[in-house]
Amino acid sequence: MTDRPGKGSLAAAKLRTTAIIVLLYFACKQIPIPWAQRVQLGSGAGLLAFVSGMLGTQNGSNSILSLGLQPLITASIFVQLFVTMFKKEDKDYSQSQVSLATRIAALVVAVPLAVYRALGMQYSGAFPLPFPARIVLTSVILAAGSFAVIWFSDRNTARGIGGQSALILVNMLDSSRVTAAQLIGEIAGSDDVLKRIFILTAVVIGMTFLSLLFESAEVREPVHRSIMNSSREDIDYIAVKCNPAGSMPVMYVMTVFSIPYYILMLINLFVPVGGAIAFWQQAMNMQTYLGLFLFITLLWLLTFAMAFIMVSPADISKTLRKAGDYIIGVPAGRATRQVLRRDVIVTSVLSSAVITLTIGIPIAIRISNHGTSPIYMLPTTIFIISGIFLQIYDELHVLRLMEDYKPFL
Repeated sequence: MTDRPGKGSLAAAKLRTTAIIVLLYFACKQIPIPWAQRVQLGSGAGLLAFVSGMLGTQNGSNSILSLGLQPLITASIFVQLFVTMFKKEDKDYSQSQVSLATRIAALVVAVPLAVYRALGMQYSGAFPLPFPARIVLTSVILAAGSFAVIWFSDRNTARGIGGQSALILVNMLDSSRVTAAQLIGEIAGSDDVLKRIFILTAVVIGMTFLSLLFESAEVREPVHRSIMNSSREDIDYIAVKCNPAGSMPVMYVMTVFSIPYYILMLINLFVPVGGAIAFWQQAMNMQTYLGLFLFITLLWLLTFAMAFIMVSPADISKTLRKAGDYIIGVPAGRATRQVLRRDVIVTSVLSSAVITLTIGIPIAIRISNHGTSPIYMLPTTIFIISGIFLQIYDELHVLRLMEDYKPFL
């Protein structure tokens, strides 16, 4: 039997678009600021080194895109939380309003980051620019580069697969090459090679399985649909994923957590404070137990907030009531909201506990051992990459279903 003509064409077209956008993104990352010099730096340790790989920020780079996705991700976090907290029941914010607010917030974030990076760059003597002009021009180019990244993300969201997560994925895969080479060097130079290979393999397999399990498992509430035959009502349900917010809270917490670090660095450039700045920089870089505690606390809070953004009990209850549908055995209205709120809270607590243990324990071990090996961030890397891959797979699956049902629409 031959496939129906055109089957899968929409998914293939979106994948091609994403591939082109990714290639353009990487090509632009190679464009240098003419008067700035590239500086070779070590990969470093702690949270900032991981965030740099995840968001495509390039320490020591003279690329026009060296701010990466950080302004966009940071702006998206604050705008989403603002919309959720201040949304009125009788009024929803339009997508254009949210997009405009995100761009304004991204500019607010990009400017100080661009100034900080411009002040820390090394410059070539071939371009005899005065110091103020050099800093201003470099900052403007870096801020403009961050908006080019926003453009790539928007185009991929509209026409490709994975939205901004696709750019995060390729950044992480690119940085993973360096991480893999470092891990291989550590294993090859150790006395217990087989033991380290076994531990590394177990971590990779275990975290991948756990990530996919939590992304796929769900709590189901059976729903009676007024337009369906009652004999088939048991196959319809509302699903609440065991990890309602996916890997987004982890990425968002890391991004937000790095902002105070850069603020401290910027303050230290102009008003050196000494020991206090160094203490809090270490904490914000998750190199102390205080930093780990603050990180875990923020992760729990943001996981709950993002879960209620992704699964809104009030909106779902309102939609069910308007359609005349209801959860079987539960009255419409407040009781339905309470049941859904309970499901979201339970799944959020469960996912937060699992994420905290799988990510927090390796980091705590690294802090106690003063380690710099990237293996301590490996569970976090696997968790994020697995979540993004599953998100892209789900999008492709939906597109294929749309293609299959297109003749009947």
